[in-house]
Amino acid sequence: MLSGRKTLFLWLLLCLPAARAAGQEDFDNAPASIEALLEKANAAPNATTAVRAARQALHMAENSRSRSLLLRAHHIMAQVSLRAKEPDTAIVHFLEAAKMAEKLGNAEATLAEINESIGDIFMRSQLYPKAIPYYSQALQHSPDRIALREKMGDALLLDGKITLADSICYERVIAHHSAEGNLAAAVGILQKLADACNRARFPERGVDYYLRMQPFVERIGSTQEKALLYNNLGYQHYLARDPQAALENLEKAKSLCETTPNACAHPELYLTNLGIVLHNMGDSKKGIQYLLQARDAVLLGKDKKALTSIEHLIAKTYFGANEFYNALSYNELAIKHARETKQDDIWRNACKTAAEIYLELYDHENAIQYYRDYLRLDDSLRQVGQSQQRALFSQQSLLERTEQNTQLMLREQTIKDLYSERIRREQENLRLESSQLALIARQKEDSLLLLQRQRQISDVESRRRTLELLQLNQQLQFEAKQRAAAQEVAELRRREELERARQLAKDSIDAQELKIYQQRAEIADLQLRQQENFRKFAYGLGILGAVILGLLGVGWWLARRGGRRLAAQNRRIEAQKTLIEAERSKSDILLLNILPEEIAAELKISGEATPRKYEQATVLFTDFVNFSKLAEHLSPEQLIAELNECFLAFDHISERYGLEKIKTIGDAYMCAGGVPVPNDTHATDAVQAAREMMDWLHGRNRLNPSAVFREMRIGIHTGPVIAGVVGKNKFAYDIWGDAVNLAARLEEHGAPGQINISSATFHLVRDRFACTHRGKKEVYNKGAVDMYF
Repeated sequence: MLSGRKTLFLWLLLCLPAARAAGQEDFDNAPASIEALLEKANAAPNATTAVRAARQALHMAENSRSRSLLLRAHHIMAQVSLRAKEPDTAIVHFLEAAKMAEKLGNAEATLAEINESIGDIFMRSQLYPKAIPYYSQALQHSPDRIALREKMGDALLLDGKITLADSICYERVIAHHSAEGNLAAAVGILQKLADACNRARFPERGVDYYLRMQPFVERIGSTQEKALLYNNLGYQHYLARDPQAALENLEKAKSLCETTPNACAHPELYLTNLGIVLHNMGDSKKGIQYLLQARDAVLLGKDKKALTSIEHLIAKTYFGANEFYNALSYNELAIKHARETKQDDIWRNACKTAAEIYLELYDHENAIQYYRDYLRLDDSLRQVGQSQQRALFSQQSLLERTEQNTQLMLREQTIKDLYSERIRREQENLRLESSQLALIARQKEDSLLLLQRQRQISDVESRRRTLELLQLNQQLQFEAKQRAAAQEVAELRRREELERARQLAKDSIDAQELKIYQQRAEIADLQLRQQENFRKFAYGLGILGAVILGLLGVGWWLARRGGRRLAAQNRRIEAQKTLIEAERSKSDILLLNILPEEIAAELKISGEATPRKYEQATVLFTDFVNFSKLAEHLSPEQLIAELNECFLAFDHISERYGLEKIKTIGDAYMCAGGVPVPNDTHATDAVQAAREMMDWLHGRNRLNPSAVFREMRIGIHTGPVIAGVVGKNKFAYDIWGDAVNLAARLEEHGAPGQINISSATFHLVRDRFACTHRGKKEVYNKGAVDMYF
């Protein structure tokens, strides 16, 4: 049986593939999950559900690293933010989506839609100069969209740029509508231009636009539309101070309405304008008659709001004709109907008219009473207008600030991306250089090993050849000795033969036998000469062997010398590798000195550091009291030494409480808790650090009576911030947001030796520290803010 540990190990091995497959399936289903959440956000019945689904999809898309999904998530998050009436949030996500679309490089239609949406947000907030550039960018991506071109024309028009609106946008829009046969739309554009001229007090140009629309209306317009054109043209001539032309066109409108009575739905328009023109031409009696006819026409239509305006106009006309009692009668009707219809502006003007009439009738008591009513209504309307204007200005400021901060963040992100790309390339170059050096080192090591093996082989071959030569030399010597012995034997035989020959000769051996002996002697001489030649050859071969041994020795010496050179070069390569590693270590240490460890690690691994939004962080500001005055009496060296001593101590305190030092600005010291690693104790950590900083300064004052900076203020606020790396060459970790600005304001509104905290921080630390409520203090751009010591 298997032991328990082995059984568990086998069970884990069996389960591991299944677990891996499940994780892979979850990864593959991530895009589908994101798409489902985005569809849910689009189809959600209420804005809250839509925002929740879109935010979840955006978070998943950020983790998926899919640019197309992230683009779609930002786009839908912006759209649902508009549904939730959060235009500032929508702008942030639209700009993020635009950045992603630019990175993808093939999303022209999406870029056009995004820029148009941002332009619409600024248009609704009456920030026309801000809307124009976004509409222009949208047109660059989608130049044939007539509706978009008309929007840009509207923005230019409302910004007072009538000529640009006409030439750049409306001219092409009118031509398009004319070509499509949609003359009513072309007339609408010209009407916009005429109204803009009236707002800009250029009524003469307005006349030109009405004359341009006249052919369109006469060609396709009904009797009512033609009458309305002549009425408007007459009123435009009146504004342009051409009463005769005004009267002619208004008479045309009157003639058309009288010829076809049922075709004219609003006869009070031309009747009112005729009354005004005739009154201003000096015929007040006839003008009042037309105004009364206009009042009768309105009474038939039962439009009390229009009736109020006409009655007040009749009263003003009677007043101008010095018929004060008639004026008073119709003015009282105007006041009554204005109250009923809650038209406070007409009520206010009617009260002023009543005061003027009673003044002419010498009824000063009523005149004063109506003038008081006028002032009361005027003040009320002014307050309403100012309140609306403040709300609009607040929204405009929020949108502008959001757009500027987001654009700044995106630019900084772009710079950071470029810098990260540069770092990545430099790291890649370093890796390539290291790889090349390693390859060269391996090649040299391989060459050295090869030379060593060749040298070993050469040594073996040399020894083998030396042995062969020694054997050959011994063999030659042996053979030489054998030949010498044979030669001596032969010599002895020859002598013996000669002796025998002589003896035979002496003994009278016949001549033939003697001849035979002579031939044998010659053969022996020949053998001796051959042996002598062989001995000479053996000596030559021995000399050649010695030469070969010398050459082999020289080769071995050269191989050993080359090996020593390769070993020296290899040591130099190892030294270079050590130097590179040391420089890389220095770079890592430098990076950790200027960036948080988590951000530095992310920058080294991925080549970029993504900006993050922290829903809650605590920001701490310190500032020395009377710094500027005190610094005037210090030398630069003394000033730096004084600040360095203080800030070094603050650095140690911040590090001890887990706060991230952000930067120093002059004599101000800024740090934050909860970034870059979120935690739940950031508010308590910041207050404890602030108390210790204050205690350190008091202790320093006791130990060093000559210290210059003896008092400081500290401000602390808790709120959302955005944190990231900024800069191109001298990059730095920084934080942004209203929380940073409010923390700085709290420090400014603090007192020497005190820690001034906001209500947000107070609610997080009130159980740990004793706090004193200071009440609400007015803060620039923030209104009244609760503060605590």
